[in-house]
Amino acid sequence: PHVPDDVIRLRSYVENHYMNPITPEDLSRVLNSSRSAMYRRFRDYFGVSPSHYINSVRIRRAQFLLSETDRSVGEIAAAVGIPDVFYFSRLFKSTTGETAGDYRKRRKEAPISNKT
Repeated sequence: PHVPDDVIRLRSYVENHYMNPITPEDLSRVLNSSRSAMYRRFRDYFGVSPSHYINSVRIRRAQFLLSETDRSVGEIAAAVGIPDVFYFSRLFKSTTGETAGDYRKRRKEAPISNKT
């Protein structure tokens, strides 16, 4: 199915700015629309709220950094736009079902072909 240009712009904006605070106003500006229209558009195409989508992008990036670097959890949290490491830890666990430390340990111990 064809993805409208404005939806592509929204996704690109989030993926290029996840490390910074992103407000509903920022997303509304990307669409050149009202806040309520932006929320509707987001839900229609992504199936989740803007904050849920932004956090999922941040957690995916954190998973990569946990797997591929030796940076601390606090450094990774800040790098993905979540400066509060305690909030990051709760969000990571609620999203993935495991702590960031457990995720890193499992990924480091897993054979390369089984990394997920």
